[in-house]
Amino acid sequence: MRKVAKSATNDPSDNVRSFVEETLAQPWDALTGKGLFLIHAVKCAIVPNAHGSQNPPPPVVGCCNPVGFAPEFQSLRPPHVVTLGDMARRAVLKTPGVIVPRQVKLTTKLDLLQRLWPQGIPCKLEDEPFILHPARFPCTAPTKKDAAAVLRKAAQLAAIIKEAG
Repeated sequence: MRKVAKSATNDPSDNVRSFVEETLAQPWDALTGKGLFLIHAVKCAIVPNAHGSQNPPPPVVGCCNPVGFAPEFQSLRPPHVVTLGDMARRAVLKTPGVIVPRQVKLTTKLDLLQRLWPQGIPCKLEDEPFILHPARFPCTAPTKKDAAAVLRKAAQLAAIIKEAG
């Protein structure tokens, strides 16, 4: 029997959902009503480690991408994409049809990507442009601070929230 996994999309107490709501200072329903959506980078079952983390290894991302993430991402064609963590960024970059600047590789360090493109990385999904906003996964105070700044900037550029003024 298959069981639907709890996630930010269906569980109000999910940590990622709470992080997004707190960072953007709006409830989930208001954010999704403005066009925010969340796609999990890996749709395959992942067993949590001893610390409860479910961060998938690269081979799992590669295996699951074509049957889960990629078709959903290709159908949505979002203008702004925030990736929380290396595996989410990997899922976007490995999606068929995604075109990125030549400096962007799977091994390019996040700090370098953020320095080179502080407003996000200009990419394409086939012929449609989108901006990739890579961030750390928000699991510690420093990574939450970094991810929150990236998420707020992307939400402002996507007109989901207004710029603080």
